[in-house]
Amino acid sequence: MTSLPLSLTPAPGLRNSTVQIPATKPEAPEHRKLRKAAQDFEGILLSAWWQQMQKSFLGPSDAEREAGADTLSSLAIQSMSSALAHQGGLGLAQMLVRQLEPSLHDT
Repeated sequence: MTSLPLSLTPAPGLRNSTVQIPATKPEAPEHRKLRKAAQDFEGILLSAWWQQMQKSFLGPSDAEREAGADTLSSLAIQSMSSALAHQGGLGLAQMLVRQLEPSLHDT
């Protein structure tokens, strides 16, 4: 077990204590690749949803926007989608990993 000191105020009489936190085992490369692929998939899916929602809210006057506005908007949506997916997103990546993880042990 790895012992990590924490900066919490301990109860009286426990001033020199440390909290025992079990060391996490290193993640297998196959599992890391599966998790990343699932998060990337969720990011792509979220990006597609947000782009479609944005298109549905644009009116006829919005079609005459500046030349780089569409590119900038697309990059912003992709960035937000990727960040959201890598922070847990809607849970789709987690569900995918949970469903596909048993197949990693079969190989």
